[in-house]
Order: sequence, then structure tokens, then C-alpha cells
Amino acid sequence: MSQSQSPASDAASGEQPMRPELTMRGSTALPKQLPKWLLPAVAVGASVVALLVLVLLLWIVKDAKLSSENLLTARLEAVKITSGVVVSAGGALALYLAVRRQQATEVDLHLRDRAQAHVEQVALDNRLHQERLAVAAENDALQRRVTDLYAKSVEQLGSRHAPVRLGAMYALERLGQENPDSRQTVVNVVSAYLRMPFRVPRSKFGLESVDATHSNLAEDDALESDSEFRQELEVRNAAQRILQTRFRVKDWRGEGDPNPLHWGTDLRIDLSGATLIDFTFAHCDAQDATFRECLFIGDARFWSSAFRGRTAFDGSIFTGEADFSRANFRDSKHVSASSFSGSTFLGVARFNGTHHGFFECIGSIFWKEASFGQLDVQSHAYFGRSVFHEHVSLDLAKNRHRTWFDGTRFLGTASMKQAVFFTGVAWDDVELAATPDLSNSVTAVERSYGISKTGSTKYDDQWPAGWRAGPWPKYRTAPGENAVWALLIRSSEES
Repeated sequence: MSQSQSPASDAASGEQPMRPELTMRGSTALPKQLPKWLLPAVAVGASVVALLVLVLLLWIVKDAKLSSENLLTARLEAVKITSGVVVSAGGALALYLAVRRQQATEVDLHLRDRAQAHVEQVALDNRLHQERLAVAAENDALQRRVTDLYAKSVEQLGSRHAPVRLGAMYALERLGQENPDSRQTVVNVVSAYLRMPFRVPRSKFGLESVDATHSNLAEDDALESDSEFRQELEVRNAAQRILQTRFRVKDWRGEGDPNPLHWGTDLRIDLSGATLIDFTFAHCDAQDATFRECLFIGDARFWSSAFRGRTAFDGSIFTGEADFSRANFRDSKHVSASSFSGSTFLGVARFNGTHHGFFECIGSIFWKEASFGQLDVQSHAYFGRSVFHEHVSLDLAKNRHRTWFDGTRFLGTASMKQAVFFTGVAWDDVELAATPDLSNSVTAVERSYGISKTGSTKYDDQWPAGWRAGPWPKYRTAPGENAVWALLIRSSEES
């Protein structure tokens, strides 16, 4: 643990504090000692050796037949040699005793080191234990503060006074910012607040003549006071800004560094039935997103956002412009689904450059221009029973499975120029105000899964009146696609 980092910060970061290990001087084992019987054995051995040397020398001198004078000299020399042996043995014995003393000193030092290390280890264990207790106590206190703040904020959201509710919103945002584990809970609470009934007067947003019904659209005489409405509108705008800020990956223009206030890409959002005013969710990232039966007052901006998993806007009403340009509704496995079925678009609808796994827009109503230019669908695309009152564009659209227009009503003009249809389109019971333009569009007539060289598939090819697939292989190339293609031509054109 560094000096600049406290145990509390370690606990907050989820890391366990490192436990230092004590080390002792030298080896942890006792020094090896000489056996106790070695000293007597050495003394006895030295005495025996000296005696044997003396006896041997005297025996040699006796047999040498020396004169009395030389014999005395020889005996003296024998005694000197024996004395030297005895002295040498004594030196060896003294050396042995010195070694024993040194070993005894080392053993004593070693035992002292071990005793000191044990004392230090016990002190360290006690200190770490106290630190763990302090961290646990601090975490408990933190959790209590978080729980108390959460409970108080939720309680304040039910206050009759708008400033109290507004303060509760920002308290929840701070709670999520400081406690990552609470972020999904905060998102859920803020979303739940926006899902609560909020009746909007038609006259305040110019919706008197709008032919659309929603439980949150009301006449002026059915509303509370104007002051209370405006105050509640401020609280809801704050809730929307919290969600927009915390889900946004980049600046809303897509410029600059990543958003430092972003809470992560694994959050889910559910705003089913909510009333959202001038809602901006551009450059945001959500794991799952549910906007079923929402009432979008003003413009709704979702451009360049990423939605992974199931995304649903079924039954929603968009009173202003709905812009989903360059949004990605497809996960890494291309299996996520996006649904706009039963929705009503009172303003311009833009889906230019969007990416989808499955795309469903069944029974929807588009009162103004609808643009699906460069629409990219990995699986089926469904437009059945939808109504387009003005111009609709699918120019440069690419659908890797069948495109369904059964029962669709095109009450304005339709353009599908340079579109790519992998397995054709379904065109039963379609109402057309004018023949759509399919210039330079192509359809696959030979692929690896069940399409023969005659152009037949498991579906019956259907095209708008006045258009047909050219003779195989009229058109053979499509960038990056492994298939044989036929160019859609007008029925009057020659092959």
C-alpha cells in the first residue's frame, strides 16, 4: 500500500491491500551444530595417538643399540616428538572449542532474529487486521450513506414541490457518478419517473389539428395550472439531460474527445409510454432500449447512436422530425432487431445510413417525407401495411434477405434507385399513386443457398408494375457480394 493511497481507496477500487512479508537475517533454519560426543572423542583420540607415538619411538630407540649418551638423546627426542603431537592435538582441540563457541553465538543470534521476526509479524498482522476492520467499517458506512441517499432521493421524487424533485434528480445523478455499481439503478429510477403520466396540452405545442391519439395528449381544460405544468416540465427536462449525458459516448456533434461523463456501454434503458420533449439521444450507446408507445414532442434526435440487443419504438408518436441517421441497430453477431411497427411519424423521418439486424416497420404511418437512403439490413426488412403519404426514398438501400411491402400504401412518390435486393421483394396488395423508380437496382439470381441459375428462389419474385428482373446474367457484379445479379429494368426495355 503506497503512502498516497489509503485503505479506503483500496476498498473502493476493489483491490485487496498487499500484505508485506517479513524476512529474517540468514536462513530460517538453525545452524547445524557439531555433535556433543565429538569433544571427548577428540581428547581421548589425541591422548591415545600421543601414547602410541611415545611407545613406538621408545621401542625404536631401544632396538637401535645406541650408546648410553646417544640413547638418552634419542629418548629426549622421542619425548619432544610426543610433546609436539600432544601440542598439535591440543591446538586442534582449541580450534574445535572456538568453532563450538562460534556456532553457539550464531545459534543465539538466529534465535533472537526469529523471536524478533515473530514479534514484528504479529504486530504486522494486528495492523493489517485493524486496517481491514477500518476498511470494512468505512465500506459499511459508505453503503449506508448510499442507501440513505438513494432512499431519500426516491422519496423526494414524490414531493409535491418541483424544486425538491429537481434536487432529487441531481442527487441521484451524483450517486451514480460516485458509485458505478448504482448506475443502472439510477437509470432505472430516472426512466421510471419519465414513464409516469404527464399530460401535454395540444395547444402549447401546436398539436390541435394532429390526427393522433395518445394517453398523454390532452385538451387544455383537462390540465393542471400552467405554473405547475412548467415546473414539472423543468424536472423532466433535467431527467432527460441526465440520461442523454450519461449514455452519450462522444460530444453530441461527434467531435472531440470521448465524453468523460459517460457511464458505460452496458446500460439498459426503458422509457415505454414516456412523454419526451425535444429528446436528443445522439451518439449514445445502450445495451437494450425500449421506447414503446412513447410520445415525442418536438424533434427526436438519435443520429449516430448504437443500440445492441432488442430496440423497440413500436406504437410511438413522433410529432416533429425523427432523425435516426447513421444509427446502428446491429450487434457484432448481426442478430439484433429494431422495430418501429405501429408508429406514427407526423414530421420528416430520416433513417439514412442506418444498420439493422432485423428491421420491422409494419403498419406505421408516415405523414411527411421518409428517407431510408443507404439502409443496410442484415436480415429481413418489413414495411407491410405501412402508409407513406409523401415521398419515400430507399435509394442505395441494401437488404440481404427479402424485403416485404405487402399491403403498403404509397400515396406519394417512391424512389428505390441503386438498391440491392438479395432475394427480391414481396409486393402483394400494394397501393401505388405512381410507379416507383428502381433505376440501376439489382437482385441476386444465383447464390449459395437455394437460388438457381434461372433466377427462381424459394420466394416468388415480385416487382412493381412496369419493372422486372433482366435476363440472367444481365448484370453480374456487386461490390463485395458473392452472387450473380440481374439488373431491374422497365418492362418496355429490350434485354
